[in-house]
Amino acid sequence: HMYGGVGVAKFAGAIAILCGTIIGVGIFSLPFVAYQAGIIVLVAYLGWGAFVATVTALAYGELMYRTRENHRIPGYVALYLGRRWGRWAALSTLCGLFGGQLVYLLVGGHFLHQLLGFGRWPESFTVLAYAGLGALIIAGTNRRLARSELLMLPFFLVSMAFIIAQVLPHVNPGLLDDVHWQRLLLPYGVAIFSIWGLTAVAECREFLGNAHARLLKPAILTSFPFCAAAYAAFATVVAAATGGGTSPDALGGLTLLIGPGITRWFYLFGVLTTFTSYISFGITIRNVFVYDLRKSRGPSWWFAVTVPVALYVSGINNFLMMMGIIGTVSLGFETVSILLAYLQAQHLRPTGRVPYQLKLSRRTIYVLVGVITAGSLSALFSLLRHA
Repeated sequence: HMYGGVGVAKFAGAIAILCGTIIGVGIFSLPFVAYQAGIIVLVAYLGWGAFVATVTALAYGELMYRTRENHRIPGYVALYLGRRWGRWAALSTLCGLFGGQLVYLLVGGHFLHQLLGFGRWPESFTVLAYAGLGALIIAGTNRRLARSELLMLPFFLVSMAFIIAQVLPHVNPGLLDDVHWQRLLLPYGVAIFSIWGLTAVAECREFLGNAHARLLKPAILTSFPFCAAAYAAFATVVAAATGGGTSPDALGGLTLLIGPGITRWFYLFGVLTTFTSYISFGITIRNVFVYDLRKSRGPSWWFAVTVPVALYVSGINNFLMMMGIIGTVSLGFETVSILLAYLQAQHLRPTGRVPYQLKLSRRTIYVLVGVITAGSLSALFSLLRHA
């Protein structure tokens, strides 16, 4: 029963898993790209991203309920669109997930270094400590994930409100309607990367179980628009306050504005926000190896915790460029694959005990696929031109 104690707890847990995965590094990178292209441009991209992510997440959820087998995105794509497409989807999904983990590792490790004030120690020390702690939690279960995200969400909201309140008096209203046309497409990939929480939909479904399956739809409809609104508020206030001093990680620029004392609180906020997403991505990688690539749990966990560290050690460290590429290429391909697989599932699989139906027409899906593909290719071209 939705309104019973268990139903409310399950609903809150589902929202926590989704929001905890969506809200990550993006919140710290968005002010920088907002200033570069224009705040109004970023807000428009976040709105579009939230719309596409919500529709795709709902389609993915329905697709899962129509399918008896338990998979993650590459497995479902292979099932409905063929093994060759499935292999490309596996490559795209894993590149996106490992790349995302590396972004969280780079930024989260940097925040931890700043928080602890390890002037004498190299930053690599805190990055590896961050990864080590993550490895222990990734070995856990989805119930533990939901519990940790549920504890984090109120802390996140309070911290964010606190940051906005501190920065609001410094806002320069003149910056709110500036648009830099030559960098118009620059925030696209970062915005899409930031709002993406699709990987968490399967973990959410697993957490809810069959008894509370109908809570998935309202959880998705609540989480994505809420996170987009939170991002838009934060990015607008920080970019309009720090202006030309907006740093790629947002917090560096804020230190100059409001002093190091309060900024330490922000760094704690940064560590915890990135860490929950790092864990969520790690659990999803582990599950892709288990359910789609048919590996046992031990090696799957090993891949999930060592690959991002290996990428870090190899010297890949431009997190903004990585977010842009993942947002345009990997997540664009993932979206198109899910929507086309959903189309097939509608025809091939009877509804059975599906808790909700989207009833998206073939024409609607083709239009969405066309617009997403065009947007991704244009943004990728722009990103490579400005690199």
